[in-house]
Amino acid sequence: MTVKTPINAAKLRHHIQYNVWKYALLVIISIFLVDLVYTMTAYRPPEDKRIDIYIQSAGADQDAVDGIFEQMRADLLPDMELIRSYLLVAGGSDDMAAIQQLSTYIAAGEGDIYLLRSEDFKRYASQGAFVDLSGAIEQGLLHTGDIDLSSGYVAIQEYDDKTDTMVAVSQRRLYGIPLSQLPGFAEEFGIYNDGLYMSMTVYNGNDENVIRFMDELIARTAVSGEQKDLIP
Repeated sequence: MTVKTPINAAKLRHHIQYNVWKYALLVIISIFLVDLVYTMTAYRPPEDKRIDIYIQSAGADQDAVDGIFEQMRADLLPDMELIRSYLLVAGGSDDMAAIQQLSTYIAAGEGDIYLLRSEDFKRYASQGAFVDLSGAIEQGLLHTGDIDLSSGYVAIQEYDDKTDTMVAVSQRRLYGIPLSQLPGFAEEFGIYNDGLYMSMTVYNGNDENVIRFMDELIARTAVSGEQKDLIP
């Protein structure tokens, strides 16, 4: 004989009281799984159809920056599908979170363009992470005009076990455009440009479009707003 215990309000409250954490956990897991599936299946433009820009500027408005980038994409590179910025932690030399975040992105081969502070730019440029831009300038693909590029030159370095020091193994090459020479970054993009350098990664897989976009960024920001007003 089977005895069935009827469910009443008291028993239901008792059940919920002692099992609420299970339902909460089930909801959290469900949300996580849905998000994971969406992330894994969401469309992501191929490397030759997107440009990712990593910027050390916590004070910038990412939505505003991406809005300008989207307009530039539509006007300059309509065949591209996406140009997007990622704001990096702009900590000091002893900020382990900032150091770890940046090193993780670069080690994973993320990003096409980096806007980095001087210390980080020189560190990764000397390790061979960025493209020598002098070739693009000589070919007329990157127009730098009268910009002072001297501080953007860095020599590739390697560790010498015999001397226990880092030694230069190449001539100094142009791996970054000094943003201090481009006032429009602060005025139009809200990116504090003093001490930042713009570089192109060696693994970007999209040299032609990245160079074209960098060239447009330089042209757009090389002249301050006051100077533009003086141009007849």
